[in-house]
Amino acid sequence: FQVKVLSVNTRNVLPQFKRKGKFEGYTSGYKKAICKVAPGQKIEILANE
Repeated sequence: FQVKVLSVNTRNVLPQFKRKGKFEGYTSGYKKAICKVAPGQKIEILANE
């Protein structure tokens, strides 16, 4: 993405219990990354949000 990354933090998002009518189960867990970029820089894909 041609940006200067200052730091990257990761965390595990735990599975959550969900129920839909009589069906119940857990969502999948996943790993989330939080990236800090240099001041004044943006990742173009995320700039619109």
